Amino acid sequence: MEYSRKLLAMFLAGHPNHQLVFMRLWQIEPTYLTDAFRDFYEENPLNISRILDVAQDLKVSQSEPQGAHDDYKWDQILENLLEVRPFTFALDVASLASRREYLNLDKWLADNVTTHGAEFLRAMVAFLEVKMDSEKVARMSDPAIDSRTLSLSPHTITIFLRTLRNK
Repeated sequence: MEYSRKLLAMFLAGHPNHQLVFMRLWQIEPTYLTDAFRDFYEENPLNISRILDVAQDLKVSQSEPQGAHDDYKWDQILENLLEVRPFTFALDVASLASRREYLNLDKWLADNVTTHGAEFLRAMVAFLEVKMDSEKVARMSDPAIDSRTLSLSPHTITIFLRTLRNK
């Protein structure tokens, strides 16, 4: 199993044949792939961008003719990523997917607050604290260092705060 994780990490890093490997894994065992994405994220939260890129590649590589069926596949892939726990991973996927206009973040956050209640609200606050701390460390360091997480856009932060205020 350890060997397969190392191979998967190699493909996540950008191997030329990554699309074929991920497409096949998705067809055979989607949970294994989403767990691998979560592990890749936990190694470095900046990997979230690569994870969403690979998920988008899955949509493209699975497509027969372009059309509504592609949107269903993408929705299914994205939905599976948004179900991965811990919530921090799903919140980062949702934030980036929203920025790329793949997801209505307002609706997704509201739906999850309704489904998961206080647990999800606490996860949202913790997520924002991690993002804020990372930004603070990056901006206040001398010499400057890169942020440890992907920055949230002001629009995304506004959506989070509005959701928290309304609950």
